[in-house]
Amino acid sequence: MVPFQLTFEAEADAVSTRSQVGQLFLEGDRYRFEIETGRRPTALRLDPQGEILAAFFSASHEPKRYLRYQAQDLTLAGEFEAAEAGFRRALRVPVKGPRRRDPLEPPSSSVNGFVEDLRIRLSLARLYLEQGRGGPAGHELDLIDADLTANNEDLLPIERGVLRSWLEVKQGDHGPARRRLKRIVRAAALVSDDDRSGGSSPFQLASERRALTEAYGLLAIAALESDRPGEHRWAA
Repeated sequence: MVPFQLTFEAEADAVSTRSQVGQLFLEGDRYRFEIETGRRPTALRLDPQGEILAAFFSASHEPKRYLRYQAQDLTLAGEFEAAEAGFRRALRVPVKGPRRRDPLEPPSSSVNGFVEDLRIRLSLARLYLEQGRGGPAGHELDLIDADLTANNEDLLPIERGVLRSWLEVKQGDHGPARRRLKRIVRAAALVSDDDRSGGSSPFQLASERRALTEAYGLLAIAALESDRPGEHRWAA
């Protein structure tokens, strides 16, 4: 059961309430529902008090995000061609709002087209790497870097760095991969200091935390191939 809150515009009579609350039964990762109300609402919030360990979003309001999740599900199911087509379809959805992220808004809460396109291309690069397709993976990573440079952004640096290092490991470029991965895992040591001081860090994002775990595994491989047994044992 998920709490909800509907908001309405204020009406002339002071008796009319400006909100309606209740609970919905939601099941699975995608669910259609209807709420009966006598007036047209201006907003709907699911779990307004943050009581449930889940994230909710509207497929109609965030089509890029919805299609990305669908394509990621296809990737997990091993349907790689369908997943690639899904990611491409998500990229073709027109961008709503400004291309640049609000600098006062943290990346973790941004849902604009610029950030979604970044996540979609990262997912494509990962898909290609899992298939052993280094050329297309590198192309997607290059497009990401060019777009970020043009917009003066540095979003999701850990995940981008890990995927770039993964590509280098596959291509036999173990030295550059090892050096980049060492920088990534060393940066993780600063995160605990940030957390204790109340600061923010890129590792607050779940995708970046997962990428950090991958960084250790890739560093162990790159160190072994670079004849750095000490680093290999430390990373492994």
